[in-house]
Amino acid sequence: SANLESTPDTATVSVGCASPCSIWPASVTPAVSHLADEPVELGVRFRADVPGAVRAIRFWANAASPVPHQVHLWSPSGVLLASATEATGAGFTGWHQAVFPSPISISANTTYTASRHAPAGYSYTSHGFDDGWYRQPLTALASGGVYRYGPSPSLPTFVHQNTNYFVDVDFLATGALPRPSWYTENLGTRSFL
Repeated sequence: SANLESTPDTATVSVGCASPCSIWPASVTPAVSHLADEPVELGVRFRADVPGAVRAIRFWANAASPVPHQVHLWSPSGVLLASATEATGAGFTGWHQAVFPSPISISANTTYTASRHAPAGYSYTSHGFDDGWYRQPLTALASGGVYRYGPSPSLPTFVHQNTNYFVDVDFLATGALPRPSWYTENLGTRSFL
């Protein structure tokens, strides 16, 4: 027998990322809001489909996290490109943002690391990066949650249980976006935000 049903020519979904954008929408939250720990640099390895500029680093922090919050952007070779501090975020749990003095230009299809230094604890979801995550035009890589213990900022490179440490970027695209703005996919299984 033949399937004679017709399929629609178009579909409209009001989700996605208009420029400026970030990997995670504000509605995404960690499984563990705060784990007390020794000082650690936590990050995400990411890339963009198009050239653009990183204006800020976003991160999830618990009200118990001490301020100031230091954030960093690292080149593919591990060179520190920029640092910023968010000093006003004490006392609330949620997404915080530290803005760079000037936007930092990044190249398309090149892996960078965005990170924050957490002096006394952090938020996370274990296995949050078993698959990568795509939200146009940004990709957080599979096994992209990285860390490095230490009292001062340093490039995080270690991976543990593909953990998502909820570090993100505020990105402004300067090139044309190659996919429809409504399309978001988890690289392992398709899903829509």
